[in-house]
Amino acid sequence: MSGKLSKNQAKKAGEFLAKCVNPFGEEASFARSVVDEWREAHKEVFLEAPETLKDISYSIDSRAVVVGRLKRMDTIVGKLRRPGLNMKLNEMCDIVGCRVIASDIEAVRQISAAIENRLNVKPETGVKDYIAHPKLNGYRSTHVISRHDAPEAGLTNLFCETQVRTRLQHAWATALETYDVMSRNTLKFGGGSEKEKRLFALISNAFAIKEGSPLVPETPASRGELRREIASLNNELFAIEKLRACSDSVTIVPRRGNFSGDALCLMVIDYEIQKTDLFVYDTVDEVEANQMYAKSERMKKGLQDVLLVRVASLKALNEAYPNYSMDIARFLAEVDEFLCEGR
Repeated sequence: MSGKLSKNQAKKAGEFLAKCVNPFGEEASFARSVVDEWREAHKEVFLEAPETLKDISYSIDSRAVVVGRLKRMDTIVGKLRRPGLNMKLNEMCDIVGCRVIASDIEAVRQISAAIENRLNVKPETGVKDYIAHPKLNGYRSTHVISRHDAPEAGLTNLFCETQVRTRLQHAWATALETYDVMSRNTLKFGGGSEKEKRLFALISNAFAIKEGSPLVPETPASRGELRREIASLNNELFAIEKLRACSDSVTIVPRRGNFSGDALCLMVIDYEIQKTDLFVYDTVDEVEANQMYAKSERMKKGLQDVLLVRVASLKALNEAYPNYSMDIARFLAEVDEFLCEGR
């Protein structure tokens, strides 16, 4: 496309992808190229928002982890096509997504409030508290949607969605994503069997009890009852054993660059052969990183995943995205501890 992309052009491309028969077919290639360009237009937000979030978070919790990522093409398309959602590409709030992993619930509360005070938060719908009101699948986090300008792209009021969660909440979310990959399921987006959904909601309750936060509606509050139902469901599903078998099973292969501070990391994850190719780019090389991201997405197949994230260190990458190595040891240890309490 010539010239700068407008929000209306992005909207029309999104509408086409939402309705076409095959959004990844040849007939949709132009619309996908517009999505790529729309995502590229968010690069200023992608580079700047994590820096602001670091300033906010580190002043409250020195152990906090802050990362940013650009949304994947397949998840953008999936969200555009989700039944009943009627999502417009130009209104999608999480093309840029940031995550703050804090030490405890109190730090989450303070950081979330500080983000609201400092950033230009979307009116009325800009804050969602899934800790006070957990989702039925057990998901817990606070979400803050802020608005940012991108002068280079000639655009104003682009969105960034920041998730703020505890390490324990993050361990649960990572395990759920790992289970989805392993079982080719979609629990994260409301899929999976009723028993699988129930099991993860109950485990989330066990973690919530430890942190003193509200429980998922219509689930046991008694530790003993909760423990018995988790054990009973797992005896049918063997979900915990399956997760244990695949934990920390993916080999990481460095392909480009080394960490020397803030960096862009492209991860090409192949769960079938249990390997992650890791490409590290300096932030000044963001054009090259974005081009490689788009190319890797076009080439991926089967049980492969591609992520482009901004992190401050390899340690931060490991903490924020343990699923790139399927490292779910924290989740398993917490579940084991809870189930063993009654013995």
